[in-house]
Amino acid sequence: MKRVLGTVVALVLLGTSGLAGAPPDGQEILERVKARYAELPAYTLAGRLAYDSGVFSALAAVQVWVSHPHYRVEVVFAEELGVGSLVEIGDLSRGRRVLGAELYGGVWVEEDLEGLEGPPWAESLGLAPVLAMEPEEVGEDEVSGRRAWRLRGRTTVSDFLSLKFLVTCWMATDTFSILRVEFELPGGSTRVELEEPVVGAEIPGELFRLPPDARVVTRAPRSPEAEALVQTLTRQLQGLPSFYLRKTVRSGGMESEEAIWFRDPYIRLERTSRLRVPGTDAYGIGPVFVTVYDLERGVIYFLGMEGRWEESEFGAVPESARALFALNQAFGLDPLGRYIALEEGELGGRGVLVVTREEEHPDLAGKLPRSWWWIDRETHQVLQFERVLTAFDSRGGRRTLVELHRVEEFRPGVEVPPEKFAVPEGVPVRRFADPAAGREEPVPGEERLQVGLSWEPYSPEGLASALREGKPIVLYFSADWCEPCRYLERDWFQDPRVAELLGPYVRLKVDLSDWRNPAVREAERTWRVSSLPALVFLAPDGREVGRIVGYSSRFLTELRAVVGGGR
Repeated sequence: MKRVLGTVVALVLLGTSGLAGAPPDGQEILERVKARYAELPAYTLAGRLAYDSGVFSALAAVQVWVSHPHYRVEVVFAEELGVGSLVEIGDLSRGRRVLGAELYGGVWVEEDLEGLEGPPWAESLGLAPVLAMEPEEVGEDEVSGRRAWRLRGRTTVSDFLSLKFLVTCWMATDTFSILRVEFELPGGSTRVELEEPVVGAEIPGELFRLPPDARVVTRAPRSPEAEALVQTLTRQLQGLPSFYLRKTVRSGGMESEEAIWFRDPYIRLERTSRLRVPGTDAYGIGPVFVTVYDLERGVIYFLGMEGRWEESEFGAVPESARALFALNQAFGLDPLGRYIALEEGELGGRGVLVVTREEEHPDLAGKLPRSWWWIDRETHQVLQFERVLTAFDSRGGRRTLVELHRVEEFRPGVEVPPEKFAVPEGVPVRRFADPAAGREEPVPGEERLQVGLSWEPYSPEGLASALREGKPIVLYFSADWCEPCRYLERDWFQDPRVAELLGPYVRLKVDLSDWRNPAVREAERTWRVSSLPALVFLAPDGREVGRIVGYSSRFLTELRAVVGGGR
C-alpha cells in the first residue's frame, strides 16, 4: 500500500514538472509509467507475449484484470505447444499471491508478494526488472502509429551478482502506458506488447477467487542464513577464470561420470555413461558424450555415439553470467533460487552444512519437491548434492527425476589448453531435426538464387483476390524479432528447389511485428498460429491443406510432403 501511495504522490509531483519541450529524463518517464497504472483503481489490459529461443518463437495471449487491491493475470499459450495457461491471482492487502498452471496438474502455489516494482502484474510478465532499469538512452519513436518514448538501458536481475541485461521499452508519450518491451536473457529474448488499459469495465469478483475444489500448497519461507551462504559461495566461484571438475552422477539404475572444463567463454562437458549389470551392483562402461559450449556466440556443439559433431543454438550468455552458467552445470546451484533451510551435518566424517532448496514446480503428488547440497563447513566446497528435476513432455505430462551428484575432484584456476574446446570446421547445424530421418542441406552458395522468394504483404483483399482466381495460397507468418524466421529466409527461401515448389502459389506474408493491425490479428486468430515461423497452405477454395511450423533441417522434405512434389 505504501508503494502504491508513493507512486500516486510521484504522479502529482511530476505532473507539475512538465515533460513537454526537451526530452525528459529516463527516470522521470519510468516514474510516470508506474504512476499511470497506480492511479487507476480498476481496469483491464490485453496484450501478447512472444518468446524467441533462436530456434523457435512461441506466442501467448495476455489478459490482466485489476480491481484494487486484487489482480489477476492470465498468459495462455496455444494447446499444441504443450504449455497451456499460466494464472496468477494476487491480493495486495494480504501481500500474497497464488500461481496456477496446467503444468502444475491442478495444484495452486501460494507465496508472498516480494519487492513489487510498478503495477502488480509487471512481475508476472517479467517486466518488474524493466521498470527498475537504468536508462542510458532516451528518444522518440512510433509504435503502431502512436508516438512513444523509447528507453534503452540496463536492468539488474540480481544485485549481489551484478547481473545486468539490455532492455528496450516504448511508452506512449500522451498517456505513459507501456506499449512494447524487448529484453534478452541467456537462452532467448522476450517481447511483450500491451494495449491501453480499459477503465470502467465491469470486473466480476469471482475472477479473484480460487475454484472451490482448488488444491493449494504454500511455499516455505526463505532462510536468510541459507541464502547468505549460497551467495557467499557463488561470489567465491563467480570470480574464477577457469576450473576443472569431475563428479559421479546417479539417477535410477544409471550412473555416469562427468568431467567439466571451464575457461571463459567456453565449457566442455564429457559424460561417460554406465549401465548397471542385471542382477549385480556392477556397472558396465557405456558411450562417451561430449558437449562444448561457446557462451559468447550462444552455440552448443555435440559429439554423439555416431562420432559426428553437430551444432545447435541457444542464445548468447552475457559475460557477467558465464561463470554462473558454468557453475550451474558443475554444482546445480541457482543463486536466485528459493533456499529454505540451513542445518549442520556430517558426510564421510567431515563436518558439513546442508542447504535445502524448494523447487519451482509441484511434483506428481502435489507437493513442492526439495533439493539438498552438502557443503564443507571449513572450505565451503560443495561435496555432494541431490537435485530433483521435473521433466515435461510435449503433451504437458510430467515426471520427477532425482539425481545424486558426488564431487570427486575440483580444481579452481587450472590451466585449460585451448584445444580442449576445439571442434571441427563446418559442423552442420541441428535445428529441430529428426536424427532418424537423416539431414538435408541447402544448396551451396554459388547455386543459390540471387534474389529470394518474393512475398506480397498480407491483406484480406489480397487473400480474397487469390481465392477468386482459384489459385493455391501459402501464408508465411513471420515477425521482425523472429530469429528462426531469418534462418528460414537465409537458408531455404533462396534455394531454387524451394522456389520451384512454391512457384505456383500466391505467396502472402503475414507480418506479426505489427500486432495491433486488426487484419494481422484476425489472420493470427483464424489460422491459430502460435509459433513462428509458420507456413499455412490453402487450397484454391480456401481450405487449409497443410502447414509447416518452426525451422527444421528437414524443411525441403516437409515442403514436398505438403505440396506433393516428389522431386
